[in-house]
Amino acid sequence: MKEDFLHYVWRMKKFGMKNLKTTVGQEIMIKDFGLFHRDAGPDFQEARLKIGETEWAGNVEMHVKASDWYQHRHDRDKAYDNVILHVVFEEDVPVTRNTGERLPCLELKGRIPRGLQNKYLRFLHEEKRIPCEGPHLEVPAFTWNLWLERMIAERLEMKAKPIAALMKECNNDKEEVFYRLLACNFGMRVNYRPFEHLARILPLNIIRKNKDKRSSIEALLFGQANLIPEEPKDEYTRLLSQEYSFLKKKYGLQSMEGSSWKKLRLRPANFPTIRISQFAGLLQGEDHLWDRASGALGTKELKEIFSCAVSEYWQNRYLFDSPVGLITDKKLGESTKELIIINSVVPMLFWQGMYLKDEGMKERAIGFLRELQAEDNQILRIWKELGVKPVDAGQSQALLHLKKHYCNEFKCLNCAVGNRILSAKDTKRVNHPNPPLPRR
Repeated sequence: MKEDFLHYVWRMKKFGMKNLKTTVGQEIMIKDFGLFHRDAGPDFQEARLKIGETEWAGNVEMHVKASDWYQHRHDRDKAYDNVILHVVFEEDVPVTRNTGERLPCLELKGRIPRGLQNKYLRFLHEEKRIPCEGPHLEVPAFTWNLWLERMIAERLEMKAKPIAALMKECNNDKEEVFYRLLACNFGMRVNYRPFEHLARILPLNIIRKNKDKRSSIEALLFGQANLIPEEPKDEYTRLLSQEYSFLKKKYGLQSMEGSSWKKLRLRPANFPTIRISQFAGLLQGEDHLWDRASGALGTKELKEIFSCAVSEYWQNRYLFDSPVGLITDKKLGESTKELIIINSVVPMLFWQGMYLKDEGMKERAIGFLRELQAEDNQILRIWKELGVKPVDAGQSQALLHLKKHYCNEFKCLNCAVGNRILSAKDTKRVNHPNPPLPRR
């Protein structure tokens, strides 16, 4: 048994509550179970109880065995001085306060439905793609849909946190922050970090000073990326090399390690050279990309903003000095545009809604996800095989978040779907912290 299971049992009131008494026979009346506290300190705060004839307000601490109080050294921590009830599965030793007074203890052994714990143990120990695989199909669509709504918001809140940190780093310059987000997502998963580094060492204000000349923007990007060959073999590469040398001295730039870029097993359209040239096309002549993106009325307008193409030089190659014939993917593809909207525009718009406390703006961010098709990747194919098929990018983002932050971490007790499965009634009670699972 794990302590978080006891948290769940207490929080969801999944234990027999008739004739509650402490281990020394005092009657317990629970008026308020308290607020679950995930950080350091007692597990539930602001609880209200009546123990015997005395009413108490304070904290509740939970352990599998009472002796864990001493194992965790709570007896030496003043944060636990205000604990009014010790809830345990089994009281193997009495626990006393620093004053020598015995801490009231409620033992849950014999009060937890056996079926509830057996299901939870199966979730933890059976090797499946998701812990509740099989029973998940019995959960009503209504429960699934509500939970996926929660997952969308939770995922966007999580994505908003690094944006808030980035805003501080960039002195609240939204255009600079958006430029960095775009750079990361032009790199996709494989070259996300190199593109992130490139944007950090090449501030947007330098791009802006050279925005009207495509060759200058490409010279800055390719030069800072350290991808321009040391010995250029064609006219355009020599032009970039010369222009970068001038701009590097002018702005005091320092390039990154060229070895950072990943090129193996990539389609030509995803080569860093192609993505950098497309990124240059997006930046050319632009001063206020974020203003345009945040003011878009829908994803159709957003896709038009990201309809950027490679320069003429890259229309028949994806490596410097190496023509290979006509490249068909000169512009960003539809799926790439959608990923950029999902991972750049939507999180930043949601962050702005949080910052301004504008619920309408947050809803508009989620609305953009609703307009886009569901993504397709390995994790989402697993969900589809399990009969859970996202209808739009909002639900596909929700399922990605659910798998990574709940299923993979076995947080079934905090999941509405897992909770529904675990909530089946069972009158038998648990008398052992780790009972054997029934045979299947």
